[in-house]
Amino acid sequence: MMQTYPGQTLELLEYAAELLAKARHAVVLTGAGLSTPSGIPDFRSEGSGLWSRDEPMEVASMTTFRTNPAQFFHWFHPLASQIFNASPNPAHHAIAELEQKGYLQAVITQNIDMLHQKAGSRRVIEMHGTLRTLSCTQCYRQQGY
Repeated sequence: MMQTYPGQTLELLEYAAELLAKARHAVVLTGAGLSTPSGIPDFRSEGSGLWSRDEPMEVASMTTFRTNPAQFFHWFHPLASQIFNASPNPAHHAIAELEQKGYLQAVITQNIDMLHQKAGSRRVIEMHGTLRTLSCTQCYRQQGY
């Protein structure tokens, strides 16, 4: 089904497609906003962001992890469940398709959710790490989660 867009949006999309087609090298930079349609909350949106509910230094800091791991994992467990159960949305799939067709050299993301890879992207640079290589699995189990 063909998506319809307002005139200015359509012009901007066409311009972006033209730039991409002419580019010798292109990457995509993504952040939390790309994954919110997949059900993963972002950190800063007022009202729905994680930091609107919790103080980051109290629940998600390295200090909390070291001094009060139970508190850290109590906060982290629901987020990890959301991430592991999330599915890529149409934007993730569109980016993967652009990469597969040779328009993109890589995807650079701030996200830790692995949704780019689930959608089919192969060259993903994860600036903040990833849950795929989370190294505290043993700690997580010791806390009963």
